Amino acid sequence: MLAKLMGLFLLGLIRVLTGSQARWYGCPPKAEQRIYFANHQSHADLLLVWAALPHDLRALTRPIAARDYWTSTAFRQWITTEVFNAIYVSRERTADEDPLEPIIEALGNGDSVLLFPEGTRGNAEEPQAFKSGLYNLAQRFPGVVLVPTWIANVQRVMPKGEVVPVPVLCSVTFGAPVGVEQGEQRRVFLDRARAAVIALRELLTLSPTRRGDHRSLVLAFFVVLPLQYVLVATQHFDLFTVFIPVYVFLAIPVVSALANDPRGFLERNAKLQWGIMVCIYGMSHVPALLLLDFPEYHHKNAFLVFFLVMVVQVCMVVQYIAVRRLARRPAAPAISRSFNWTSWWIGVGAGSLLGALLAGITPFAPGQAFAMALVACGAGSLGHLVMKAIKRDRGIPNWGDEGASVTGAGGLLDRVDALCFAAPVFFHSVRWYFDL
Repeated sequence: MLAKLMGLFLLGLIRVLTGSQARWYGCPPKAEQRIYFANHQSHADLLLVWAALPHDLRALTRPIAARDYWTSTAFRQWITTEVFNAIYVSRERTADEDPLEPIIEALGNGDSVLLFPEGTRGNAEEPQAFKSGLYNLAQRFPGVVLVPTWIANVQRVMPKGEVVPVPVLCSVTFGAPVGVEQGEQRRVFLDRARAAVIALRELLTLSPTRRGDHRSLVLAFFVVLPLQYVLVATQHFDLFTVFIPVYVFLAIPVVSALANDPRGFLERNAKLQWGIMVCIYGMSHVPALLLLDFPEYHHKNAFLVFFLVMVVQVCMVVQYIAVRRLARRPAAPAISRSFNWTSWWIGVGAGSLLGALLAGITPFAPGQAFAMALVACGAGSLGHLVMKAIKRDRGIPNWGDEGASVTGAGGLLDRVDALCFAAPVFFHSVRWYFDL
């Protein structure tokens, strides 16, 4: 019972910290005996793959765990034995022990296994040369399916030497099975298996970070994020407005410079600053609307949030429908095949007209409501285009599980990216116009 509760706790923790996204390319999640072989950059690799597997496959799959590390304390040994049902192996062959013996026993019993053919953790972008164990197991168990697996970003959650984990989007990509061909030499097969793992990396390229960014990420998640919302809650609007664009933008590169890692310094800090600006600064303006003090409009500010969300989302939906109905040349085809100025104006117009109709639930007159909706819809729809450009640059179709939506809005950020841009523009337009 205790092991089951610990498993649920770890599953929730891993998914909160990493997202634990599983992607299956040419290999559906199927309850058959398999050897998942993956790149290895962190002791947490086995936790991430374990969390990414569906429940029924998780129960059938036993990860390989380094005996010297995972049995070094009673707690680690209990976790790996009772929760993960791990297979302990020695990293080096000794005269009286073959490291493959416990894996052979597990495969002989019908278990699936997760192993790391590099044998030890690597720090390079590509995995090290595979050792011969994978080839030997494939020869001994020809009926077991060999599934290449790429683990992305887990080493950046808590790099070696750090004690505070940070939420970093991680993923596990499972590729098409490979097998030993008739007469194929050991090294030829191992190189081909390694190439199959590396190829999965090209299918998903998220914003890269380095170890030197870890403390900057700690600053972003555990200092900037809560402090920004504290400033909102205490109605320090003047400081709330400049806290991130001024103070945080200056602090982030200082923290990064103190990490003593100059490689890609400007690009890495720009990406982090941009992420903070969109995901923290932009969205923090939504709850800030609840605290604006309009004369004779007390305790009704929730309708402002409703107004903003409705006009922006209607604008996006109408724009999408107009694109489907009207054949127009894309304004930026390399960024979005579905964005053209005709459909954009139709969407913005529809959202603005809805805003005028909703004036009764706001402190605005109909003309003011139309203007404020126009500003919000324009900013939100153009912000959505900007987020599409970022996705194209990163090589990903959406910010969530692929294929989750026919519109491409598969993740949470896909659904609120327009609000990230519309909310600050709407908030400051209202505050400036009404002198609040």
